[in-house]
Amino acid sequence: DPETPIYESFQWLDTQLSATILDLVRLTSLEIESIYNPRMDLADVSEMMNKHGATIMGWGEETGENAASEAVTKAIESINANEEYSIHNAICILVHFTVHPEANLNVNFETNYTKFFEAFGIIHEWIDELVDILSGFTSDPNAPLDFAGVRIYANGFGASRTEYINNLPFA
Repeated sequence: DPETPIYESFQWLDTQLSATILDLVRLTSLEIESIYNPRMDLADVSEMMNKHGATIMGWGEETGENAASEAVTKAIESINANEEYSIHNAICILVHFTVHPEANLNVNFETNYTKFFEAFGIIHEWIDELVDILSGFTSDPNAPLDFAGVRIYANGFGASRTEYINNLPFA
């Protein structure tokens, strides 16, 4: 908003950067409870951030019945708001969901996982089949019970994408 004082703009930016760093720590730390994080470690995140060039982040937070899908939609829209980048042109995506710990994904498996499968379906509508997706879930006891927060880190745009696709074994 052009009317926002510069001090408030920097406070907002500081909050977003702090949340981004916390996300990456949560996703790669053995000491922070991760609900579901089968294949992500610091090496995965490091490779994504270093190997594929520029990274852009989108985030969304929602509460309610369709919180996961609505949060993902907001995150994708915030990435696509940048004219230079689009999630469609990424080659690697890291998706991090934050939910309340009592919204345990293992309880009422069918209902809870269906909501997140729908959210990932929205992501898949926007991306190429060659995109590598890393994902993880962590919990926040301060979040509302029906909360879903998501940060999507997308990278590998431009020349990096072309080089990546040309070096695939079946390309």
